[in-house]
Amino acid sequence: MNLQTVMRCLGIICLLLICGCVKKTVKGDVSIYSYDLNTILMVIAGFIAALGYGVYRVRQKEYWKGGFTVLIALGVGGFFIPSFCGDSLKITPERMILTRVGFASDKSADLNFDDINHVTITMKETRGRRGRKNKNYYLNCSMNSGEVKVVPMGELVKEGLSDIVDKLQARQIMIVDNSGS
Repeated sequence: MNLQTVMRCLGIICLLLICGCVKKTVKGDVSIYSYDLNTILMVIAGFIAALGYGVYRVRQKEYWKGGFTVLIALGVGGFFIPSFCGDSLKITPERMILTRVGFASDKSADLNFDDINHVTITMKETRGRRGRKNKNYYLNCSMNSGEVKVVPMGELVKEGLSDIVDKLQARQIMIVDNSGS
């Protein structure tokens, strides 16, 4: 088995182990959702493997392939590692705090359940460059002040959705599903 096959296998294993690895920690009546340590370690292992493979290709005088692999590894490592290490969802009896870190983290949220008037679950369909459909789900929280706060439903929010719904229903806050699914 050559080095390229080993690197491909490592990459596939890392991708398989990353999918949906969210852990729930309960401390009293506070639930904290974050990415599992195994997920973080697999992302770091994939980053190191890709970086090592890129350096190996550069040392074999394959500058374009190696340099491109190193650039991809640095980009993916700089994008995913901070977000996997710092993203969390904290649900207390009074509020929901979604903390997102990293370069592409555009929506962090700190919502007090008593300030929410009603919640609508929506789906926005976008198209990629080659026509592929992407479905993105959001919690649109209409506040008592009239403001609407949009919370993207990533892996952490999907895992904690049952806790969020329980807290909202305990306060008799209306939840409308307009996602079409």
